[in-house]
Amino acid sequence: MTEPSDRAVPTGPHFHTPEVAPSAPSPESTPQEITAFGALHFGWDAKTMRAVDRHLLTAGGFAFEPSERERAALRAWVTATDTRIGHVVYSTDADPAGFASVAREVTALDDNALLARYQERRWEMRSERYQVRTVPQMAAEERARTVNGYLGAAKRYADDPESAQGAEYRGAAEAVRNGWGYVIWDRMTHMYEPAVWRNLPEEIAAECDRLNRRQEQRSRMGLWR
Repeated sequence: MTEPSDRAVPTGPHFHTPEVAPSAPSPESTPQEITAFGALHFGWDAKTMRAVDRHLLTAGGFAFEPSERERAALRAWVTATDTRIGHVVYSTDADPAGFASVAREVTALDDNALLARYQERRWEMRSERYQVRTVPQMAAEERARTVNGYLGAAKRYADDPESAQGAEYRGAAEAVRNGWGYVIWDRMTHMYEPAVWRNLPEEIAAECDRLNRRQEQRSRMGLWR
């Protein structure tokens, strides 16, 4: 069972570094900036990733020299699916989701290390795509967005003040605003699962396990179908 914990996610003071939010690449962009932008904007595609998997299969699982396109896609995906993305520990005012700091680390990897991390992450994402987080672990920007989403959903029931669904959405918004409860982070889309907030750890763990089991079933034929 997936437990609501900080497993694989460091705790401690926020990293106040000079990182900046990913912006559109320019001729002056550094490799780190290009990777961060690619991670934020899904800078990979199934065709390219299937080609990487074929190269790895042909090489018997050993490293090969990826093309520039393949290397960029690998860096973007490995960055985007890192457990640190979206976590408050790595959030800064300039880079709320923490893409830049992870991209710096990933971009520094040589091809062998990058491909090794990709292979490890590929297997991991088959069954650990979804991750439980406490509300205080959400980056401030994500918390605000989640609160607004719940309040917007509650408005659909404004004509029915007795609606249990409306009350549930309003309660979830209040809980997230005040730092209570648990949510689920989707590492593939780097977003929190919409309308999934739970008050008890066993409830959120059960929901996270359900989502990961579904992901495992869908991934039996590979991630890049």
